Amino acid sequence: MPQYEYRKIDRNSVPRKSDEINLLDAAGQQGWELVQITPNLVAYMKRLIDEPEPEPPRRRSKEAGRSTEG
Repeated sequence: MPQYEYRKIDRNSVPRKSDEINLLDAAGQQGWELVQITPNLVAYMKRLIDEPEPEPPRRRSKEAGRSTEG
């Protein structure tokens, strides 16, 4: 199952003279995807976390299969 990390950009804390499209575009270039912009100008973003490759199954040692009773 894909795993995501999340980020929010509070547009209210960014200087008014900056262009919000450029801000969102810069985030997109870093792999962030816009999920929603709320009425109070908070942009919620997500991006896929690289999943590590699964480890190959370990072989059971011969000792693990033997009974210690005897």
